[in-house]
Amino acid sequence: MLSCMLADCKGADESGSAAEKEDCLRTRFLQEHPETLQRFTSDLLPLLLQVYGSTVLDKVTLPLPSKL
Repeated sequence: MLSCMLADCKGADESGSAAEKEDCLRTRFLQEHPETLQRFTSDLLPLLLQVYGSTVLDKVTLPLPSKL
């Protein structure tokens, strides 16, 4: 996947916007340092699962109001 992104980056180096060049730099960095991406995902995935788990709610039933 990164190699496909890098192929697209070759054209962006010569004539591309600043955002495209920045994306290419990030892509190259991740390809040259795969351990950074692996560490980031191993740290982030448990956090994302925890956040997702805390947002999924079971059906909540409210007690009916009692008559006075």
